[in-house]
Amino acid sequence: MKYKQILCAALMICATDAAKATDPTDKGWYDDGDKNITITGLKSSTSGICTIEKTYTIDDQTYTVAYLGDGEKMVSVVGLTNCTSLIIRANAEIGANAFYGWTNVKTLTMDGVTTPPTIGENALPQNLEKIVVPAGMADVYANATGWSAYAGIIEDANGTKPTAMEEIGTGAEITVKGRTIEVGEAAEIVVTDMAGRRTDYGVTTRCTVGHGGIYIVNVGGATHKIVVR
Repeated sequence: MKYKQILCAALMICATDAAKATDPTDKGWYDDGDKNITITGLKSSTSGICTIEKTYTIDDQTYTVAYLGDGEKMVSVVGLTNCTSLIIRANAEIGANAFYGWTNVKTLTMDGVTTPPTIGENALPQNLEKIVVPAGMADVYANATGWSAYAGIIEDANGTKPTAMEEIGTGAEITVKGRTIEVGEAAEIVVTDMAGRRTDYGVTTRCTVGHGGIYIVNVGGATHKIVVR
């Protein structure tokens, strides 16, 4: 069904202001006609915490957040310099580059979202230091498509990290030569730093990094933490 734009509506609010939890602001969202909405406009936070709720009630009608717009549809990110923490309560697909410009967000909390939502390319803030997921879900998120690239900064609500992240080592199938990470046979490799930034990727036998440090290497779906000197 063709989307219709509804005026008066960015469903991005400050988590500490309960009074505004169902009060849309002045940007934009779209209803597909079945009360499933795509958020496209965003409001800055004065507390440093921005929240996307699972549902919103507007004029006695309840709408479910189904999609967080991609970078082109996220039409307003002005004023988000105060937002250092992002809370998502909606199990909604996150479009490519949706939060790419949110450079000050250090923590992303998936509050109550027990199924890792689909995320597009570079969908999450690029300077993340921590992703907090529901209790007992660290391994699920760390192995989910797209989320596995951030395995090194994922922990659950109890502070438990993914099982694969508990040991630091090169692993039998991974070797480090200078700034080059090599695997025995060609495979899909994704290398991210500890802030979740992807440094190299491809179907290959080797990837390179720009400097020494601890990196997360996902090889064919298996995640490893390695040290580059």
